[in-house]
Amino acid sequence: MGETHERILLVASVATVTVLVAVYALLRTRPDYEWPTSLLAMVPGWLWPIAPLVLGVWAALAHAWALTGLNGAALILSTFLLAGLTVPGTAPPTADASPLLRIATWNVRYEDGHADAIETKLLGFAPDIICLQESHREAFDDLLPGWHRAAVDDVPEHGIRIFSRYPIAHAETVGPAGDELRPSLICTITTPHGPLTVASVHLAASHAVARVRETCGLSRMLADGALARRRQVQALLAALPDDHPFVVAGDHNAQPVTALYRTLARRMTDAFAVSGLGFGYSLLAKDRLPVGRIDYIWCGNGVRPVRCRVGHSCPSDHRPVVADVLVPVPAAERAKLPSAGDLAAAQGAP
Repeated sequence: MGETHERILLVASVATVTVLVAVYALLRTRPDYEWPTSLLAMVPGWLWPIAPLVLGVWAALAHAWALTGLNGAALILSTFLLAGLTVPGTAPPTADASPLLRIATWNVRYEDGHADAIETKLLGFAPDIICLQESHREAFDDLLPGWHRAAVDDVPEHGIRIFSRYPIAHAETVGPAGDELRPSLICTITTPHGPLTVASVHLAASHAVARVRETCGLSRMLADGALARRRQVQALLAALPDDHPFVVAGDHNAQPVTALYRTLARRMTDAFAVSGLGFGYSLLAKDRLPVGRIDYIWCGNGVRPVRCRVGHSCPSDHRPVVADVLVPVPAAERAKLPSAGDLAAAQGAP
């Protein structure tokens, strides 16, 4: 490789690493409502590893092994830290006879004409609890006959719903509402092993807030959206129980690199982050091109995710997220369960 090409490769590699480090540091240290952070958080995650991948291949072909290693390290770090690649960890063993529940969440993009197809796909997941967003009242009120249900339709065409195989003992809405600000729907579901609180949420999109307020300018639009989501999350966290298990599921309009995500992660466990495999991108542009992971299932107060996956999007521009979770058994219920010694004695009995 000529000296000029080697210098270009060196400058490009150092510049790429510097930019990636600066982007990560900015996203980790600055609030979402500052426009540079909000703008960077909207970048599709898969874009970040492209530059180090190309430069790494170039360096390898040129036998510039130091630069190959530098770009290789940048590729690995950007793939995990910025692109969001997830590798499931080893789940710790549990001594509890915890029941396994399957939770599904899906922003169905008010696809009124495809309610039957959506119902068929949802039933194909064999879920116990379903959270829907952008579910128009006329089309989705009749979904899943025989299931227990709760809904909030404060914002036209952006209804939020919860369907459950088990009885819903209580339902309420929390958070700001109006224009395109959707309150969160929180239900207490009576499962066979005790109460489980489930929240279906749809946090504000920046462009929607800007459209309602008729603001001009990208920076103002991003700041307004981030602040609206922050207020919604504050109200949600204040309403979640401290004394029994809960699950929060829905469209957050925020990627894992945001401060909003870290706020939620301090209180709950992201099911896909600990039990999913891959990037889990749930939002598609033009229904085809992956944009980012903005749909989540969160677990709190002892609920433990064991598997999480992202399904196919059609007919929505979002992919459904499905998680199997272990729900802790209350002490009163656990006392009724046979002990390990009882089971061993029963197995050894004639």
